[in-house]
Amino acid sequence: MNAAPKIKNGSTKRFHEWSLAELIDVAFEVGILKFDVKKFSHGLRDFRNYIHPSQQMASGFTPNEHTAKFCLQVLKSALASLAGEHQ
Repeated sequence: MNAAPKIKNGSTKRFHEWSLAELIDVAFEVGILKFDVKKFSHGLRDFRNYIHPSQQMASGFTPNEHTAKFCLQVLKSALASLAGEHQ
């Protein structure tokens, strides 16, 4: 498995040490997530930092209800993939 995160000696990191980005990549590599869900999941992962008020203020970004619904749909799609419902 190429996407499994490695430490400096080349061995695979312990599972609880994997980042969300690494989990997404491995889930795609083993066929749990489809390509579209992988791509949107990485975008949503980057987007989650806006939950912090200081990040919102620094960037001048103010998400609204429509943005939240879009993010929720990406999460629902990922969950459907994990449940084997996303073909």
